[in-house]
Parts: sequence; structure tokens; C-alpha cells
Amino acid sequence: MKSNTPSKDFIDQICSLYGEIYDDREEDSRPPAAGDSSRISGKDWAPGQKSNHKSLLAFQNQLKKEGISLSTSKIRKILITGGCWSTERSRQIGELFNYYTASIDDNGKGLPSDEAIKRIAEELGVSVVTVDVNLPYLNVVYNLDDKSSNAVRCERYRNKSNSIDRLKYIDINNENKETIIDESYSKIIKYGEKIDNYTIAGNFEGLKAIIDELKSMDKADDNNAILNYFLGTSYGTYADYKIGVGTKYMDREIIELRRLSMMYYRRTVSGFFQGDYPQILFLRILTNYANSLHLTGRVIEALSVYRDILDIDNTFSMAKANYGVALRYLARMVNDVGHYNDLHCYAYQAIKDAVNNRDYDIYEEAVEGFKRIVSDYEDLPYAEYYKEKIEYKEYSLGNSDDEIGYRKWCLDNHLFLNPLNEVVEIETAFAHDPLVLTSLSEDISFSDNINHNPVEPPRWFAMINQLKEEFAYSRYLCYLGFETDGVVHYADNDVKLTKDDYDNCLYSIRIENIKNSFRISYSMLDQICFFVNDYWKLGLGEREADAKHLIRLKNYPFNNAALVSIYWLLCEIYEDYENTMKPNERNLYVLRNAMEHKFVKIHDNSWDGAFKIERDKFYHVSEDILKEYTMRLLRLAREAMFYLVYAVGIEENKKDIGSGAVRFDLMDYPDWWKR
Repeated sequence: MKSNTPSKDFIDQICSLYGEIYDDREEDSRPPAAGDSSRISGKDWAPGQKSNHKSLLAFQNQLKKEGISLSTSKIRKILITGGCWSTERSRQIGELFNYYTASIDDNGKGLPSDEAIKRIAEELGVSVVTVDVNLPYLNVVYNLDDKSSNAVRCERYRNKSNSIDRLKYIDINNENKETIIDESYSKIIKYGEKIDNYTIAGNFEGLKAIIDELKSMDKADDNNAILNYFLGTSYGTYADYKIGVGTKYMDREIIELRRLSMMYYRRTVSGFFQGDYPQILFLRILTNYANSLHLTGRVIEALSVYRDILDIDNTFSMAKANYGVALRYLARMVNDVGHYNDLHCYAYQAIKDAVNNRDYDIYEEAVEGFKRIVSDYEDLPYAEYYKEKIEYKEYSLGNSDDEIGYRKWCLDNHLFLNPLNEVVEIETAFAHDPLVLTSLSEDISFSDNINHNPVEPPRWFAMINQLKEEFAYSRYLCYLGFETDGVVHYADNDVKLTKDDYDNCLYSIRIENIKNSFRISYSMLDQICFFVNDYWKLGLGEREADAKHLIRLKNYPFNNAALVSIYWLLCEIYEDYENTMKPNERNLYVLRNAMEHKFVKIHDNSWDGAFKIERDKFYHVSEDILKEYTMRLLRLAREAMFYLVYAVGIEENKKDIGSGAVRFDLMDYPDWWKR
């Protein structure tokens, strides 16, 4: 058990903010799986009808607005402790825990708490973590047999709010409005069943007809999360079908189908943030979205989404298994033997754990597929290596508090140029940037266009070196801008500025650090495009070698898996993928253009206006949004760096070195030269 038990006052505060009691004996609103008739919904579930209780994810977002950051697992545990959350699973675990920890005289087993938790996990076939999060905090005094005074207040609040929530479904001018809404949602759910049936039957013409019908419904209700989910699924399934009958993987038709699938998935996620839906349904949709990202080759971004899901619920089997599959894909892409082996270890163990501790939400066909992957691993002659517990020695994070703080921040935000920093676990062994080209070839007969001298070999790793240093600097500026709030930099002393009552903007070295991190990260994407055009000899002129032109090339080298990943990443900036839990990437382009060529006012977080140029000829953005966009861009630049290095490695392995070329094995550039 963890020792960082929250205080009773804190638990009371969280329960009071939740304002409700959830008990699945009173309301069982578990939804069915989309289109899966074998999954039975809770007795109180109805199409289009919101549950009376607040989902853990919706409550987590509410707490964030209050300045309280908690995982959904910890929220559940707090609510259970305060008597505001009760499910069949939590009651079952609670009863077993009482039995195992009760004294022998009281007909129990007399086990210590930790031993009891392990015994329950074994008996129920679940993880120790699942047992722990479904138990109350043990050293907080609450009488769980009776409702706490706070819980009674919550129940009164709930009785009051139910009648108000119900009004949201009723148009005061149309007493039949609620029926119309329910019928509409029922119709949408039936489409989900049709999609599954047509897919199983191989009736893809029928699937295409459903897409056309759903699109006509989408025009009338583009914020409907369930509708958008089915559209995203349908377009993705149809793309898979077209590839199966011979259409090339990156044919323009497939690209358009994938683009539409991604757009509707993102609309789905955005719609869920605007509503109050059951958490389990949100986890399914996020998992499908991550799977879709993986299908396009964007494994780094997919892993980020899987981590988000597992942070919400680390026992969600479908996400954990697919997380392992994505790590397996990344392992096959990396150019370092140590990273290759460790990533395969993490992949095998994640998939194996998901299969062994699967929940009711993972369907049998998927289980069989994951079992085959596990079997493939276990048939290898060195399979025992993958079964060993993954352990690393502890490394120092630096020689000063500042350095330690910086490196810990990078680790926690998964910002090291190290593929092992993609796993859920945080280890000090990952706190460095080992990503490099391991070898490359250079045509030594080539000369420059200035003095006609032979090009200094090898030129490619010099470009990678520059990109890495720029990323490291951008990352450091981002850290300074995020983590030094409230500290006036000495360089800001005696820098005279004017102030009037109408200009409530932020001016400081700290804000400039964030802005410059944004600029550098964006420029890196342009530089990567320049590199791709030059290395693969794609024919774009110097001024055209950018993302906008690169993704429209007919001769783009789609025969390189890592370059396919770069292609889809660049589409983030110039294609309409809709806003979601991530910042709207199109806005990144607009903000960069405004920063470089116009003026942008940064406001404190009270600013909530639209992101557009105003009558004063300024773009306006809040500090929170600027931070969000800067972090997003930094992560895109990092992701592109991985794909670029791996793409060069893939290409170098294809080369047959002729008489005019030399292969270079690269050496380390020592840190003490960086003065």
C-alpha cells in the first residue's frame, strides 16, 4: 500500500466537489460495446440518455479547473473512502479484504494488509493495482457501513440535480423532444450493429452505403460523439478493405480514407470532452483512435495516447495489449540493439499481462491475436530474456538541483530523444538523448556549388547534430518558461516598458523563452523537410522544401516506413483533422506565422477569446494556450526526429555501396567540446 494517504479534510473536499453518490445497485448505466450484441448493457442504460452520475474522467477535468491534479484511479479510491462510489467490483474486493484481514477469532484469516491484497488479486485473477484502487484508504477514519455526513449531503445534492439534468433533454416548446432524441440515438446505435455485421460478412458495398447515410446525418449533428465514432470506424475499415483487394497502402484514395477516419475520431474525442459520458466508452474510443494513429505509422503519437489511457485505468486490457503491439513496432524501427531488446521486453510483458488479466471489454478475436504474438515471442530461442523482470540501476540526474529538476521534468513529460522514454515506466536510465545515426554513406565525388571543393563528409550527420542541439535548446527554453513562473530574470531588470490600464498583457524573459521554444520547434519541422528533400533527392527547390510542398509530392518515397510516419505527422500542420484533446495543429501554423511576421499579445489565463487577429491588428492568446501549443509543437518536433533518424537507417541498409561512395561509422562528439 502506498504511504501517501490523503488527509480526511482533503477527502471530504474531493467528495464535496463530486457532489454525488454513485452506486451501481441504484444506477447501472454501463453502455454496450458499439455494435456488439454479445455485450449486455447495464439495466439503466438507454441510447442518448446521459447517466445521472458524473464519470471519473469528467470529474478529473473538473478538478483540473480547480487546480487539483489527480489520476482517475486516485479519485476512485478517494470517493470509495468517502462513501461516494460503490460498484460490484469495489464491494466484492472490500468484502474479501475484510475477511482476509479479520482476526482468526472473528472467523477471518488474520493476514496483514499487503498480503491480503496479493491474495485477493490471485483469487480474482486481477492485478494488485486493481485491488488497491478499489479499496478505501485504510488509515483514514470512515464508517463505510453507514453513509458519511458528507455522503448524505452528496445524496441530497444529487436528488436536487437529477430533476435539473432531466430538463436538458426536454424542449419547453415540444414535450415530445426527449422521445425524438432517444429515437435518434437508437437509430445511430443500430448503424453500429450494421457496420459490424457488414464487416464480418465482407459486405463492403453495404458499408460504403452506410458511410453515405451517416455523412448525411453528420451534416445535421456534427457534434454527436457516437455518430462521429461510427464514421471514423467505417472509413478506417473501408480503407483496410481497399488495401486488402489490391489498392496500394499509400494510394491517394487510401490517404483520403485514413484522413477522414482520423478527422472523425478526433471529432469523437472532442465531443466526449464536451459531454458527460461513461468513462469506459471514452477509453474504448481513445484506444481506437490510438490504433488508427498506429496504422498510419505514427507509433510515437499512438504510444502517447496509450499512456494517457493507462494513466486513467492501467488495467484496461485492450489499451495495454495494443500499447505492447506499438512498442513491438517501434522496436523493429530503432537502430540500437539495446533499445531493440528492451522495447521487445516491454512489449511482450505488456501483451502477456493484458491477456492474463483481461477484462470483459476485450473481445475473443482480439485475445486470440494477442495470444499469437505472445506465442511468437515464447517460441524464440532467447524467450527467457523477455520474461525477466525489467530492472535498471539508478543513475544520478545531475550535479545541481537545477539540473536534477530539468531532467526529471524531461523524463516525466517523455521528452528525451530516447525510445525507452516512450514506455509508461519512468527510469533514470532513460534520462539522456542517445538518438543518432549509427552509420551512413557519402558520395565523395560530390562537390559543393561555391568553391567546387569536395563536400566535407559526412554531411548528413552534421544536419542531425544541428537538429538535436536545436531540440535540446528548445526543450530547455520550454522548461524555463514553464517552471520559473514568479521569478523575475535579472536580464529583465531595468528594461523599461510602458503600461496602461487597457493592456493587460504579459511581458517577461520567461514568456519570451516559451515563444522562442515554439519558434525553434516549428523551424525544426521545416529543416526536417529540407533534409528529406535533399537526402532522397525529391527535386523541390530550396524555397519549396517545406511541409506544405513535401506532402503534395507525387514522388514522395512511401516505400520507407519511417518516411510514411513523417508524411502523416506533417499532415497535422496542413490538413484539417479537427480539434481534440491536443491543440488544433492548424492553429500552430497560424500562430507561428503571426509570431514571425505580425504581433501576438500573450494574456494571463483570464483571456478566453477566439484565436484570430483582432481590430487592434494583434493576435491574442492566453498563457495557458501558448504553453499548450508550445508543448504540442515540441513533441511533434521530437517525434519527427525519431522518424527521420530511423528513415535514414532504413535507407542506408538498402544501399549497395559503389566505388564513388564511402560508408562512415560514426563516433561520439564529447560533451566537453560543447563550450
